[in-house]
Amino acid sequence: MTSPLFVSWSALKTWESCHQQAHLRAQGLRAEVVDGRNFLAGTLGDRAMRRFLELPDGTHKPGQMAQFVDDLWDEHAVHSDEYKIKWKGDPLADQAKVRALAKNAVTGMEEFLFTQVLPFEFQPAMRFAVDMMIPGDDGVLRLATLRGEMDIVVRLPNGWVMIYDLKVTENASYVNSITGQLVFYGLAWSFMMNQLAEQIGAAFLVPMCIPAYVPLEVTMQDRREMLARITWYAQARMREAPQDIAPVSAEGKAPALSDCDYRCDVKGHCVRFKVPVTIGANGKRRMSFADAAAAKIASENRT
Repeated sequence: MTSPLFVSWSALKTWESCHQQAHLRAQGLRAEVVDGRNFLAGTLGDRAMRRFLELPDGTHKPGQMAQFVDDLWDEHAVHSDEYKIKWKGDPLADQAKVRALAKNAVTGMEEFLFTQVLPFEFQPAMRFAVDMMIPGDDGVLRLATLRGEMDIVVRLPNGWVMIYDLKVTENASYVNSITGQLVFYGLAWSFMMNQLAEQIGAAFLVPMCIPAYVPLEVTMQDRREMLARITWYAQARMREAPQDIAPVSAEGKAPALSDCDYRCDVKGHCVRFKVPVTIGANGKRRMSFADAAAAKIASENRT
């Protein structure tokens, strides 16, 4: 592999759940139109919060973020260049539900932002790109770049830093499955700013859940494990051997077909779903749907 080696939290997480999906996304083979309905409320909440935090000092007022959700609606829900929205059931009722979720979320964050962010030095939507050296299978070091975007970074008077990530969800257990995201961000910050890991705090903001503030206690073991995961993923990207791009998870198991059907944006290019095509003597294309079905079954039973 000679192309730049970028490692983001989303790419790492994708690769761990399905090597093939990560490989195809890295090749830019995502579906031309992606349904953005499931994360529309999160997008609106994130953009409204960002716009609020970027206001000039002294101009922040309660209720502004809810108004920003309305202001952003047309751009992200109607005329989005990135996503197509497939409304559930009654479109008008579903639109009202999504808009209300985003508004309630940002309204629920107001007190926190006024007391824990605005009084201090902070930066919203902080994009980062941090270089690190990772050994390949041959022991030769290769440059990799950790990259991503932190929702909010706050520097406290004692020099310590807090990294906050907003999740617009009503599922209180959701953050338990993505704690690695903040560990990843903390590592990136430590490398980038040469700051002691013990001086970096992190928390999820989940204003639609109880509790709405979920701090993460990151241990040295957590950091070591994250470094190992990053290294494992980067080495797989370097090799791109058959086992590293197969439709299997990090545990060697194929994803559930139901997940592939409803959650995969590169399914049309996946070997698991590709219909075998042969060209006959007359030049006509012949497809074997039976072989494709058998391949799916074999993939589902793979361990």
